[in-house]
Amino acid sequence: MKVVPIFGAGIQGRSLPVTAQRRLNCYFEQRPDGDKTQIAVFGTPGLVNITTMPGVVRRMLGTQSLFYCVAGNGFYSVTTSLVQTLLGSLNTNTGAVGIANNPSQIIVVDGTAGYIYTPATSTFSQITSSGFPNGAKSVVFVSGYFVCEQPGTQYFWVSNLFNGNIWDSLAFASASQYSDNILAVDALIGNLILFSERHTEFWQNVGSQPEPFQPIISATSEFGIAAVYSRAHVNQTVCFLGMNPQGAAQVVQITGYNLAVISTPDLDYIMSKMTTVSDAVAISYVINGHPMYQLTFPTADRSFLYDTASGLWSETQSGTTQ
Repeated sequence: MKVVPIFGAGIQGRSLPVTAQRRLNCYFEQRPDGDKTQIAVFGTPGLVNITTMPGVVRRMLGTQSLFYCVAGNGFYSVTTSLVQTLLGSLNTNTGAVGIANNPSQIIVVDGTAGYIYTPATSTFSQITSSGFPNGAKSVVFVSGYFVCEQPGTQYFWVSNLFNGNIWDSLAFASASQYSDNILAVDALIGNLILFSERHTEFWQNVGSQPEPFQPIISATSEFGIAAVYSRAHVNQTVCFLGMNPQGAAQVVQITGYNLAVISTPDLDYIMSKMTTVSDAVAISYVINGHPMYQLTFPTADRSFLYDTASGLWSETQSGTTQ
């Protein structure tokens, strides 16, 4: 008997006759070893409220021993037994923030200032070094240095080696392969990634001083970033909401120096109908061996899930129960 496939890879988008299916709160798993099916459908896990932070959570960072987060204007640590400790205060209490850590420090940037927490001394203070780019929305630790962008310019700035308190006023460079402004920084396989409005650059540490990074010219891409906080590391790659050379939003995956579009025409169409995509945020996690990238559009109130194991998209939605 011929097996007729019930499910395709599309998602409900422009045309219902083409594809009307909607994978909601589930993911597919190919099971060639299965006794009864070669494709299994499993539900994505829901959420259980185990604690409440004193304010809207703006960013989180986990380490080997503690969980750190920015909630409201507070910077907190949370233990495995859910004991919360206020470690310091920011000058802002709304909006997403950037956070990163080196072996001895944690840095937070909130779009107006930067802050350093040192666990060894339990000190939390604002960065006052002359070379720090106040206004940065993202920060990354790469090759021994913290790096931040200077919004509204092509410049990025680099801290001293393993010291986020000191930023040399000459330790900067320009993401100038194209004429657009830099929006965010990240890192992959030990290289610095510079996301601009209409292009992406890869830089490597060549040991120069006071700014140690130099561009890898042949690795430049004409994809920019459409949402600063849509970046997430998953399965040894970086996924983000990109802006293609024609000005349309598409989801992109970086592997090495290669950028590949992973969103489907259906998802591209859905995003093209949204009033804004620049507020998109992303997280990554693993479900039963499936590395997932979840992209949420707060204004549109929709959230999409990409399974890097199967290459399929689905949708997540709160308020549904079995």
